[in-house]
Amino acid sequence: MTATNDINDIDFIIEKINSITDSKDYELPSEYSERVRYLPKELTPMPGKFSFEKCPYIIEPLNCLSPLSSIQEIVVCKGTRVMFTTAFLENGIAFNIGCDPNSQLYISADKGLIEKGMTIKVERLIDSCSLRNLIFSQTAKKRNTGDTKLEKEYPGGFLHGIGARNPGKLRAMGYPRIWFDELDGFPDTVGNEGDPVALARKRASDWDTKKKIIYGSTPLILQTSKIYKLFMLGDQRYYNVPCKHCGKKQPLVWHGVTDEGKIYGIVFEIDSDFLPIYETVGYKCKYCGGVMKNHDKATIMQQGEWIPTKKTKRPNMRSYHINALYSPPGMFSWESAVMEWAECWDLEKNRVKDIEKYKSFRNTVQGLPFEELGSSIKFERSIQHRRSGFALGHIPERIMIESTGHYATLVTCAVDVQGDRIIVHPVAWTPGGQSWTLDFFHIDGEVGNINSNLWNELDKFIMEKVYIGENNKRYPIMLTFIDSGWGQHADIVYQFCNKYTSGVYAIKGDSGNETTKKGLTYKSFSDELLKKTGLPGGYLINTTKIKDRISRYLTALQWDTGQLQPDWYPNFPENIGDDFFRMFEAEHRVVVREKGTNRYLRTEWRADAGKENHAFDTFGYNLTALELIADRTCREILGLDVLSWKDFWEYSKQIKNNEAAFFYFQK
Repeated sequence: MTATNDINDIDFIIEKINSITDSKDYELPSEYSERVRYLPKELTPMPGKFSFEKCPYIIEPLNCLSPLSSIQEIVVCKGTRVMFTTAFLENGIAFNIGCDPNSQLYISADKGLIEKGMTIKVERLIDSCSLRNLIFSQTAKKRNTGDTKLEKEYPGGFLHGIGARNPGKLRAMGYPRIWFDELDGFPDTVGNEGDPVALARKRASDWDTKKKIIYGSTPLILQTSKIYKLFMLGDQRYYNVPCKHCGKKQPLVWHGVTDEGKIYGIVFEIDSDFLPIYETVGYKCKYCGGVMKNHDKATIMQQGEWIPTKKTKRPNMRSYHINALYSPPGMFSWESAVMEWAECWDLEKNRVKDIEKYKSFRNTVQGLPFEELGSSIKFERSIQHRRSGFALGHIPERIMIESTGHYATLVTCAVDVQGDRIIVHPVAWTPGGQSWTLDFFHIDGEVGNINSNLWNELDKFIMEKVYIGENNKRYPIMLTFIDSGWGQHADIVYQFCNKYTSGVYAIKGDSGNETTKKGLTYKSFSDELLKKTGLPGGYLINTTKIKDRISRYLTALQWDTGQLQPDWYPNFPENIGDDFFRMFEAEHRVVVREKGTNRYLRTEWRADAGKENHAFDTFGYNLTALELIADRTCREILGLDVLSWKDFWEYSKQIKNNEAAFFYFQK
């Protein structure tokens, strides 16, 4: 080799070294998504090449995933129908497979949800972004393990899907990218392992400067909402859009009042029947009072921007709030939001009409948590639910028709077990959930002896008691719940319930464990307990949730005589004693906090020392029995996927002579 060639080689090397830049150009996640993503028509009402034109508010949080962004934690507190899953979560996962490969952990609330997410969302995402050729095992010896239901391997990383209740996998390995999907559905703790969110965050600790942790969820209950707490830790960004009239930018809210007392937000007119006139629905500007229509979203959202309102309490964290009013044109409209509002809010009296629907509206439309309130139920308030002309032991059909428009359609019964007696409380229900206490009495005797007269009398009452209406309609007891919470007599209750193949079930109150953490009203006894006792069924009752409902029914619901009662309005006989109503006052709702840290754990109802609360307990058990009947009717008879009170009540009206025609509760 000549000296000249040596010089040329050196010049070549120097030239290459000089061409090396001190930075690398990356395609932004939003740019990558629009370049590669195609949405098939079976997945979306807007098929075709993906575009952020419909949801420009997703661009900024999505681009925080770029390696050029210093943001490491992204919080999205959201309503539903805002394209979070499609435009943010799915596009972000695809970006970390095909553009900036990184290992990812995708966590949902439980195994069923994550399996559904991986098989429906991720599988179709991979195909819609033409990434299928990248999915295969990166280890020659494991050729069949790189593309499974919960695991996808690709050059540069892998995607694992797990449920939040799997502590072993939460601590298994490290991930620079972690996705928390529907965070408010996560349990507070997993076994003895602690907080699943804290466990998962540790998986990213090895990538201190590179990690990206994404939290997304619709908020549920204020006191326990994980996503809302994280949102408040961040810089609390809202998407501000300009008014088409004055041009001033503002976040869209359901309802607001200016310092001058002027109302802004969603507005509409109502007709003579106090129903919304949907043609009048619009959004009133906070500044000029001009009204925009739903179709104006197509223009104003393109000119929107995210504006932080607080200084973040965590470095490199951004938090975003987006509600359903931003739902893309052609999807969830402002008119649809008003329709849902009219179902939960009494437009005539300007108050809550259906508290459960209001709770859902606040979560899914407003994207805000619902604050569970409750205090002691004052005697003076509950006693107002006495009904003149309604006597113990009778079905007041005439009064029922006048007050609710319907006869009763079924009767439930609850039994509270004490050391020396049992308290029996049967309740009739009219469509709409209005309750009518038919009896409230106790049977004294040997509770601890299954062969005693006490249990024989209860058996006779359950099997033979039929209430007769004024028109000779028959009302047998459809379902009975018996409290097994009195520890020394639990086995006796199990023996008694074992005499029945259906229609009579043991129950137990659960104020702070399995049902409360999951937001359930009730939950079946464990398979282990059912097998051990031989019971055909049994249920844990979320006493906090059910007593919160009773508190609202007795204190918040208002009825103007001469009009139909609101849904769930309680009615008690005129000749029932004052002591019955004092039992609702015997408990107070208290906040339970962790010793030492004072961390909020839950709220629950606690009885005052020395006071009897049997009416409160048994009324709650009857409410739960009704919900069990309604839920199983909707699923097993009507073929629905969820409980629908409207469909249940319509079905219950069709039962001839009010007999117990629900097949699985027949005795």
